[in-house]
Amino acid sequence: MKVREMMRSRKLSKKSFLKLLTLGLSLYALILLPFIVMGISARLCVDRGRSLEKQGKLNDAIASYRQATKFNSSYLYAHVLLGDALRKKGKFDEAIAAYNKAILLDRNYVYAHQSLGNALKQQGKIDAAIAVYQNAIELNPKDAVSYSILGRALYERGKLDSAIAAYKKAIEIDPKIATNYINISLALNKQEKLDSALAAYKKAIELDPKLANKHKKLGEALAYDKKQDAALTTYRQAIKRNPKDASAYNNFAQALYEQEKLDKAIAAYRQAIKLNPKYVSAYNNLGDALTEKGKLDSAIAAYRQTIKLNPSSASAYNNLGNALRNDGKLKSAIAAYRQSIKINDKNASAHNNLGFVLQQQGKFKEAIKEFSLAIQLDQIWKTPKINLSETQRLLAIRDNPNILARAERLPSKNKEPLVSLKRSIVRIILKTHSNYRTGAGWVVKREGNTAWLVTNRHVVTDKNERQYQKIEVEFYSEPRPNQFRKRRAAEITKISKADDQLDLALLKVTEIPKDIKPLPISSIAISPGTPVTIIGHPITGNDWAAIKGRVRNNIDGELQLSTIVTGGHFGSPVLDQNNRVVGIVWAGKLLDRTTTAPDKPGYGIAFPMKPVIEQLQSWGID
Repeated sequence: MKVREMMRSRKLSKKSFLKLLTLGLSLYALILLPFIVMGISARLCVDRGRSLEKQGKLNDAIASYRQATKFNSSYLYAHVLLGDALRKKGKFDEAIAAYNKAILLDRNYVYAHQSLGNALKQQGKIDAAIAVYQNAIELNPKDAVSYSILGRALYERGKLDSAIAAYKKAIEIDPKIATNYINISLALNKQEKLDSALAAYKKAIELDPKLANKHKKLGEALAYDKKQDAALTTYRQAIKRNPKDASAYNNFAQALYEQEKLDKAIAAYRQAIKLNPKYVSAYNNLGDALTEKGKLDSAIAAYRQTIKLNPSSASAYNNLGNALRNDGKLKSAIAAYRQSIKINDKNASAHNNLGFVLQQQGKFKEAIKEFSLAIQLDQIWKTPKINLSETQRLLAIRDNPNILARAERLPSKNKEPLVSLKRSIVRIILKTHSNYRTGAGWVVKREGNTAWLVTNRHVVTDKNERQYQKIEVEFYSEPRPNQFRKRRAAEITKISKADDQLDLALLKVTEIPKDIKPLPISSIAISPGTPVTIIGHPITGNDWAAIKGRVRNNIDGELQLSTIVTGGHFGSPVLDQNNRVVGIVWAGKLLDRTTTAPDKPGYGIAFPMKPVIEQLQSWGID
């Protein structure tokens, strides 16, 4: 009897156990369910964010990534993707915070360190970026990317030896990445190790032939420097044969000057003068190099010595005037220019330079006379024409201060069908220390009464990549006779780096007219033969001139156009038949040779919009 009762008791215990087990599992599932749901929701948000990002909807993508991190704060990739998207928008502080969160979750995640370094570098915190890249290398010494981006940061910091060492390590790890050879070529070229730079460049092109077009400027510069280097070798040999040959030193210095090796050129000119103290052209050339170097007192002394040796040199007086003008000695500059003109009254350059200094002194009528004479003497030269127009404008404003207060005068659509389109394209005006310059740009974004404009980097910087401080823009209108367009100050907010093939700058302008709208953009690749229109400000024609042509070719990041462009076209939009921007003009291929030049007419060269859009997105422009 007792045995049967015990067996019955065991059966009851087993049933109870199963009930308890089922209840426990149910409770456990209930506890885990919210976490499972949140994990799935986070993944869905990440997937949606990636899709939105591919569509170019960066703000919506950021919102989706943020939602993912709310669902699952430990979701590593959501933080990294959020950081990447924020960095594209130019929100670097927020991006850095996202990357740091990812690193807290997984200190060994190399990509998060690399991305953090990139964000710091974009903020201008290069030393901090270098330290982060070095951390990434410690985590994975076999990662070529870490060495490559470390090399770029070291290059920007001016630490060329260290940059080259980093690039070499990246190449050692993965010798098939062509861009590392381009990067090391740039660094070697700066160190004047021309043979090594050329070898690295050729290796890059061998690995990726498309880079030949993308880095054409570097290839041309290296080829030119190689040619100049051969000339230097010839002059060195001449000096070696006859160390007392002053002309050999002068020629050697000229070749150095052409390569912008100013310190070495100055030393060679001085040696030529030491050997021949009456060497007139060496003094004049020395003055040019010293002026370029910014050593104006020494340049003035060199030009004065040139004049002492050759008092009838009109060019020496003109050069002396330029140095005095750059040094702020305007009265003395005027005297030098007048003497140059007295010796040679057909010198268009001296008339133009005299006019510019007179304009700076407020002597507008006298300046207008000199600019007009310069134009008569040289009708092709654009600078006197721009200077004349600017001086006439200043004179009119001085005589009638309210002239710019009048409402803008716009033509009807019947008279000018492109009036709305032209209103979104600006004329850029810059005043340098010696003249005025013009270029084009167009509206890419508007918020309230503020607009952001796209143009070329070289439109708003000098040949030494220094940014112009006074930049103004005009919006299209048709002023009445003796009236002028109102101008607005523009500020450079973003600009591509000097060694970046993508020659772009972003300007900000406030208090814009209410009707101004961003131009529509097309990212679709454009085919050869497609009709296009360029609207810009050709030096040889009217402002806002619409020039029609076709795409001649579309090769690896370069639209070759059938239209002829000049300096005032640079930064102009290239429009398709639906008036969507499909490119931005940045150069002209010369009619008589294959190199590009910023201010001479030639067949238009433009960037297609895909890389431009990517750059704009990284600057926070959707």
